[in-house]
Amino acid sequence: MAGDFNANLDSTNSVVDNICAFTNSHNLGLLRCDDLFPSEKHPTYVNEPLNRESYIDYIFVSRECQVNKFSAIDPDINFSDHLPLLATVSYIASPAVDKTKAKRSNGITTQMQLRWDRADIGSAVEMGPG
Repeated sequence: MAGDFNANLDSTNSVVDNICAFTNSHNLGLLRCDDLFPSEKHPTYVNEPLNRESYIDYIFVSRECQVNKFSAIDPDINFSDHLPLLATVSYIASPAVDKTKAKRSNGITTQMQLRWDRADIGSAVEMGPG
């Protein structure tokens, strides 16, 4: 998850508390890339004419991800007052599990969810008038 959170997540205020409460209540268990690479922690909002800068843009990853690289880059051409964030992430996906079917101990597979595209048309009974 990445974006402009409009809050310095290292500070303590109601916005930061709400963001943390949201991630905790949804069991996201996210890690901040800037915490994983402290030497790459730089202000992400920079407004030179106003002499302002802050840390408000973040990239979060799940604990299953391996973050190989992270940085806030400052390209020669950037028309925004936010610096782009770059992360290189490795993730090994586990095989997908089909939760619509259950295999019993006798080896018979039972359909656990109705499927409109798997209707038994051959057994359909034609309904006549009343």
